Amino acid sequence: MSNVEAIIEVIKNRRSVFRFKVFREAGLERLAHEMVRLYTETTPEKSFSKKKGESIREKVMQSGAVIAICMKVSGKVPEWEDLAAVACSVQNMWLASSAMGIGSYWSSPGLINHMNEFLELKENQKCIGFFYMGYHNEKMKKIKRKPISSRVVWIED
Repeated sequence: MSNVEAIIEVIKNRRSVFRFKVFREAGLERLAHEMVRLYTETTPEKSFSKKKGESIREKVMQSGAVIAICMKVSGKVPEWEDLAAVACSVQNMWLASSAMGIGSYWSSPGLINHMNEFLELKENQKCIGFFYMGYHNEKMKKIKRKPISSRVVWIED
């Protein structure tokens, strides 16, 4: 088993249950239509840009899949813990997709606050963003980063 397969296996078999809604094929068209509709309805006239609406549609339609990142606020633990758990699962998807050559990014446009009905979310659920995924032709660039030792403070005494 390769490292990528091992990572995917670990992610698939975790005990936590995640709350995602995946849009593909005709679902992308439905999502794009709804996002543009909401942008048009909720944006004040002086801030409205037809180009922005077209850009919203284009981003969705260029994706192989868009995942609505939804979370359930359990009330049993602080909300930030539920949020952190969902963010960790998105990071797992991000790492796995990157390892498979799939480009991805998380976006949280303001209109997510108006998507509950479309996404059929219950009262204790909310959408916290969209995870856009798709194959691309760009070569991975080597990013120069400071060594991790420059970011860690060891407290030993």
